[in-house]
This record gives sequence, structure tokens and C-alpha cells, in this order.
Amino acid sequence: MKNIVVTLSFAIGIACALFLFLVKQEVQNHEQALAELNADIARDKEAIRILDAEWSHLNTPDRLQRLSAKYLRLAPLDTEQFRLVHTTGQVALRHVTATEVR
Repeated sequence: MKNIVVTLSFAIGIACALFLFLVKQEVQNHEQALAELNADIARDKEAIRILDAEWSHLNTPDRLQRLSAKYLRLAPLDTEQFRLVHTTGQVALRHVTATEVR
């Protein structure tokens, strides 16, 4: 009877050791995956910080005004255009020369 108890205890001990080993390996795998995810998050945060700085630079009012003057050739509405908008609901466009754009 004593041999059966010792053998059974030994088998349970080995099973517990094997179970703990497998759990330890699984935890290490999860810790490694977590470390990789944290590194990805840090890289993404750095990229977002750089993109925010670039976006702030690209949207400065002086730069936007300079680019709109260079490429859009916009000009203020004439009084005649206001009258046309009021009566017809459509804006009459006028061409702008390079000297009119600041």
C-alpha cells in the first residue's frame, strides 16, 4: 500500500512539474509578444509625433497663404459679383492677373 502511495505521489509530482513547465513556457511566449507589441506602440507613437510636427508645419497660416496666392489665383469678390449672387444664386467668376495677387 505504501508503494502505491509513493508511486502515485511521484507521478502527481512529475505531472505538476510538467504542467508548471508548460505554463512557464506559455507565459514567456506571451511576455515576448507583449514586449514586441510595446515596441510597436512606441514606434507608432514616435511616428505620430513626427507626423503631428510635420502637419503643424504644413498648416502654418503664412505658408498656406503663400501657396494659395501662388497656385489658386483667388481674388476678392467684386460688387457686381455680389449682386449676381443675390439675384441669381450663382457666382460670376473673374480672371485674376498676376499683378492683382499679393
